[in-house]
Amino acid sequence: MRTLCLPVEHGCNDRGRFGPGCRLTVTVTDANGCTSTSSFTLTEPAILASSGVPATFNCGYNVTCNGATNGSINFTATGGCAPYAFVWSTGATTEDVSALGAGTYGVTVTDANGITTTNSFTLTQPAVLASSGIPATFSCGYNVTCNGATNGSINFTATGGCAPYAFLWSGCDDRGRFGLGCRHYGVTRPTRTVARQPTASR
Repeated sequence: MRTLCLPVEHGCNDRGRFGPGCRLTVTVTDANGCTSTSSFTLTEPAILASSGVPATFNCGYNVTCNGATNGSINFTATGGCAPYAFVWSTGATTEDVSALGAGTYGVTVTDANGITTTNSFTLTQPAVLASSGIPATFSCGYNVTCNGATNGSINFTATGGCAPYAFLWSGCDDRGRFGLGCRHYGVTRPTRTVARQPTASR
């Protein structure tokens, strides 16, 4: 039997190790001088590759709120030889993952031939949503000038989270910031500010 292989640039070499793209021609000669010739071309799979797209919310963050665990990654593997096996740093073995918080997540993909590729993704989160308010203060430390007056005001500020913010005050008009009397005024956050007023004179 005689084996002929094309040059190295075609994927073959002279040590009998043949790579993808190697075109082989084999000629078999029997004892009577009869011959048979066959040709073969070695093939290879596409490169095993993978990519993923984390879900994105407002302001470009990958979870909605600081400390939230509603992030997810839409992941895809291509090339190599399916089926693929997925192992995430969280222990998940699915292609896509969800219920993620902010942080870095790695994944290893293994194809049917044992070839592997890895990826990592970093999910971001907004700063903690916080708010504070300062009631205007008049003489004697009261927040309205006279008993029963409605000239109080609150300078309120929100930070963190994802702007723009929506404000919902209770018990007042014009977003609750001006013309306040003595009572509790609350916003959507649990912090409440009490406006103080002097007692009525007799």
